[in-house]
Amino acid sequence: MSNIIEYKGKLYKSTVELCQEFNVPLRTFRDRLRRGYTIEDAITKPIQSKVVYVKHTNKPRSIVAPDGKVFDSVNSFCTEYGLKRQSFMMYFNKGWKIEDILQHLKELQDKQDNIYDHKGVKYSTLKEMCDTYEISTSNYRARLNRGMTKEEALTKRTEVEDHLGQKFPTQAAMCRHHGVSKETFTIRRLRGCTIEECLYNGQLKHKYQRVEIDDPFGKHWKGVIEMCKYYGIDYSTYKQRMLHGWTMEDALTKSVDTTKTPHKV
Repeated sequence: MSNIIEYKGKLYKSTVELCQEFNVPLRTFRDRLRRGYTIEDAITKPIQSKVVYVKHTNKPRSIVAPDGKVFDSVNSFCTEYGLKRQSFMMYFNKGWKIEDILQHLKELQDKQDNIYDHKGVKYSTLKEMCDTYEISTSNYRARLNRGMTKEEALTKRTEVEDHLGQKFPTQAAMCRHHGVSKETFTIRRLRGCTIEECLYNGQLKHKYQRVEIDDPFGKHWKGVIEMCKYYGIDYSTYKQRMLHGWTMEDALTKSVDTTKTPHKV
């Protein structure tokens, strides 16, 4: 039996050859013919992306991509298009169309691949650029949201002062001067240490070494987060207050709107 197919006056040796010329997946072509499509419709009708769900659930079982490729799982689909499964599912569960998810994630990736500072220097990631200017990515984004230019967000410095009265352009610079890592400084500060104790280049031989912490009112806690919950203060608010030089008592008890004018370190 001959497998030759004629379409628009041209003979094709097989359906495979026909589908290859018109860039239509063989599986899609055959499925359309089974559903009563004419050969022309099966070849020319635009392919719609499609999701087949696991029975009685909202979990995708297989995916037909916009280019007609069929994937038997979300993982294989994400691998093909270089997506993180978690990112894809986040937008998918919000009801986004497959085409929109692919376009949106591609735009995000393009932005990540083209990170430039105000001088035109290119960086591979946002974190790499922020590390170069000794600023956290969260602080950088917050500054941009407040209306700062990119240059201001990267370069503006708020001087900090140590226990000796010496001033430094950044907290990181102050820590380097005293030979203490910024991580050590932050941990000590959150546990209630004074600036002098935070900058001590050695092992602290007192209660602040432990995970447990005592508040200014004599209560003992297993950790900072537990203490913050008791006083009804968000941990991130407490953290920022302590890093800006607040006393532990003020950091735990002052109303949130007083943080608009942070104390000097």
